[in-house]
Amino acid sequence: MTNAEVEAIVGGYHGDPFRILGPHLVRPGRSKGGWQVRAFLPQAESAELVVGETIQPMEKLHPLGLFCVPLDTDPGAYRIRAK
Repeated sequence: MTNAEVEAIVGGYHGDPFRILGPHLVRPGRSKGGWQVRAFLPQAESAELVVGETIQPMEKLHPLGLFCVPLDTDPGAYRIRAK
């Protein structure tokens, strides 16, 4: 995910937002490797990823509401809880 893609998401003009948002396998070298779940929540001050009984805080990558959380494995079914 590049800075230009982030700006396009928060600016509302990305042509394929789900190429960036949602769960994604991240190749080693671009990040730590593993998985990331990304969400654009413009009204949220914070967000958490809920997978079963596990809750993980999401990092706010952009002040306009782009959140991300790194994971070791595919999250499968998940929910996002926003405040």
